[in-house]
Amino acid sequence: MAPASTSPQKTPFLKYPAERATIMIERQGKGLVGRYLGMLRTLVILLLAVVAVVVMTGPAEAATIRLYGVEVTGTHFVFVCDASRTMGGKEPTPLATAKAVIDACLAQLTGTEQFSIIVYSNKIQQFGVEGQGRSPNASDENKLAGREFLAEFSPEGEANHNAAVAASISDEPDVVIVLSDGSGEPMTGLELRKFNAANETKAKIYAIEFGYGPPFGLGSFARQLAKENGGKTIYVDLLKK
Repeated sequence: MAPASTSPQKTPFLKYPAERATIMIERQGKGLVGRYLGMLRTLVILLLAVVAVVVMTGPAEAATIRLYGVEVTGTHFVFVCDASRTMGGKEPTPLATAKAVIDACLAQLTGTEQFSIIVYSNKIQQFGVEGQGRSPNASDENKLAGREFLAEFSPEGEANHNAAVAASISDEPDVVIVLSDGSGEPMTGLELRKFNAANETKAKIYAIEFGYGPPFGLGSFARQLAKENGGKTIYVDLLKK
């Protein structure tokens, strides 16, 4: 007996063009629906991932740190530390004292706040300055890394104050703490106006100045910034224990 024919089945001929068009539209419609559903699933997955990150990290909470009796409250702190040659000298040196102050401030942060550190002389070196408010949070691990970064510096070179304070507001903080001996030329009126205009988040500037004996001079760059930007100036006489 001859084997049965195995020729492939042909799609039945549709007599009328309207029938063929209807089937084609139905097939196209099903393909579009499938693509849209796939895109929707992807968007839902991404949204859930973002929500999970927000829930895990949580919003930054305000912390209050104490600087020589002055209370400073914020969620995003930037420490600007002068490491130029004039920050050396007799023990305890201004730089060693500035490092100890920053270390004490970090110890008062609870974990959800953000922080970064800028150390400068002729050049600027930064820890945690990422831009657009992306500084690291104050976890124990990040605070340890910040302390290790700070410990590497010794007094040398000249102080580029203007560049350092300009860099401090690039990360959109709400508190900037400048630690310096206040040496060098004060800011000109034009430089001060440019800084104030660039300080879009209206960060409060606090100046901590170190010296030996009573303060001298009236217009250091840090004092000017603190006066113009809602902060305070704290003078620390290193001859007093």
